[in-house]
Amino acid sequence: CIVWGGYALSDWLLVGGVPLVTALSLAAAFLLPPRWRSSWGAAPGLLSGLCAQLFFATIGATTDARSVLASGALLPLSLFVSVILMVHALFLEVFGRRLLKLPSKELLLASNAAIGGPATAAAMAGALKWSSKASSAVLCGSFGYAVGTYAGLLVSALCGRF
Repeated sequence: CIVWGGYALSDWLLVGGVPLVTALSLAAAFLLPPRWRSSWGAAPGLLSGLCAQLFFATIGATTDARSVLASGALLPLSLFVSVILMVHALFLEVFGRRLLKLPSKELLLASNAAIGGPATAAAMAGALKWSSKASSAVLCGSFGYAVGTYAGLLVSALCGRF
């Protein structure tokens, strides 16, 4: 409902659908009264688990490994991703572990949320029986999506000017 409404509003407001759907989804998540959430019992957890599995299946089903191999982009892409992950690991080690002295559990979940998003962070928290940390991991990943969406739009607009 939020996605459909966001795309309908985006046509009317002449803004992109993804930023509007992001804003509406986050607003709904934060503005929903707690008494409504507590009355639903286990249903949201089961539904979110099902949606996460569908999300993973969709991503896997749309991957065309032959086109990546045929284009010759595998090595440059692998090197680029390796550099990004090394910088990420260095940042976690220096700032997270040494300066802020954060526990490994929080660093691992935050790292997963930053790299894989809220769905993989929730899956990791569930698989490792860290259910008390799952909502924080999802929130961290969702916040990253929200900030990343608007930061990407800003960079795109700035690059379009030059």
